[in-house]
Amino acid sequence: AGASSAGRASIVFSNSNGVSFGMNGSTITASAAGGAGGVALYDGANSISSGTASISAQGALTASINAQTLSLSVPATSSLSATGAVSISTNGSTISIGVPVQATLSRFVYPNEYLPLNTIAAVNNSISFNYLTVPQNVSASQFRAIFSVSAGLSATTNTYALSASVGVYTRTGSTLSQASSGSQSWSGTFSTNGTASIQGIREFTIPINIAMSPGEYWYAMGISSSSSNAAVGYSQFVVSNQQTTHLNPGRFGAAVNTTQLLYPMHGMYSATSGALPVSATLNDINGNSTRGSAAMFWFDVRNYTVL
Repeated sequence: AGASSAGRASIVFSNSNGVSFGMNGSTITASAAGGAGGVALYDGANSISSGTASISAQGALTASINAQTLSLSVPATSSLSATGAVSISTNGSTISIGVPVQATLSRFVYPNEYLPLNTIAAVNNSISFNYLTVPQNVSASQFRAIFSVSAGLSATTNTYALSASVGVYTRTGSTLSQASSGSQSWSGTFSTNGTASIQGIREFTIPINIAMSPGEYWYAMGISSSSSNAAVGYSQFVVSNQQTTHLNPGRFGAAVNTTQLLYPMHGMYSATSGALPVSATLNDINGNSTRGSAAMFWFDVRNYTVL
């Protein structure tokens, strides 16, 4: 401490806590590691108490050092905004995005059931395609169409046989592909005074499995019939004033094209057949036909049975 004293016993220097001693001649020098000391880093599992620590930024976090200043930064706060039917909710660190679940119809009528209807005779072994748009999900297990049935008179016992088929189609380019189909057959006998079971307004019910989401669809329907001794005629209910010429209007200044239809691919299948096609192209369906069932026929599909 700037003073001296003689006659002392030996003096021993002991270092600890990072202090060390050195001697040069009669000069003793004490030094401490780390200058003014350091800060220990601990992440809950590992620690650094000496040496150089490296800072690593993860994700959107950035780190920078300027002189003695360590700066950490993240992007400005963002927010999510829902539009339309979309909704957003948060629960802690979880963000959930959803839309309302759309109800599924168990009955779909086409065209509108309150439109005035008329009847047009259906031709045996002919298939007609109806174009329609479905506004929401539809699930159905049966198809119903309405016909007016007339039975001829004969003094003898008469027989009848009828098969009806319906198919639902979707479109890819200019091709319709069958998505679902069903058929039903009826047969029996009748006499002059016993036509009540088939005569008059009759519902043709056909089983079919349908699951449609909103979009464009085509319904095809065909019948095959036979009878003996007395003819049985079938006339389908269609939208009033829907004549075959209305389906094939033609463009002004151009020749009429049989596939140039008022409704896309809505008309008669070009081939005479009792079986529905698996697929059909634009050229397979035309509106320039005398077969009346090319008109827009009435039907409904439903997931329940009316007794």
